[in-house]
Amino acid sequence: MEGRASVGGRVVCQALPHQTWVLAALGEALSRPARSQQLVVGGLSGLRGYDAEQVTGHRLWRLNLEDRILLVRAAWNLASVGAAAFVDAARGQGPGAGDARWRTSAGFGLRLSFPHQGVSRVARLDLAWPVAARAGEPSGPAFSFGSRQAF
Repeated sequence: MEGRASVGGRVVCQALPHQTWVLAALGEALSRPARSQQLVVGGLSGLRGYDAEQVTGHRLWRLNLEDRILLVRAAWNLASVGAAAFVDAARGQGPGAGDARWRTSAGFGLRLSFPHQGVSRVARLDLAWPVAARAGEPSGPAFSFGSRQAF
């Protein structure tokens, strides 16, 4: 019998006008998974300075901290513009995890929202770098674009 357990949480703090801090944590574990089944994180799934499948394993932890600032609200009644600075960290354990060490990345990004659009989506343009990348891992900047939360 296969099983999957997941625990996660998010804390959002808006102590200052036009600024939002977001802290998120996720832990997942597989029990008796199929040989080909892995938990995966990287790229757009919350470790923005790395490739899409950088961290794998049967147990996984991911932490994200993001500081979001609203720069312009509804400019020309068309779009709101914001900026973000972030730090991401993830660790996989178990078969397929390799050295099972924490991988971290940091970066900044641009946020665009269109308040008069029927769907409340935010376009994210992020530039991130791995922190303390080892040999064989990406070490340069990674650009990502998305229209939903990264974590």
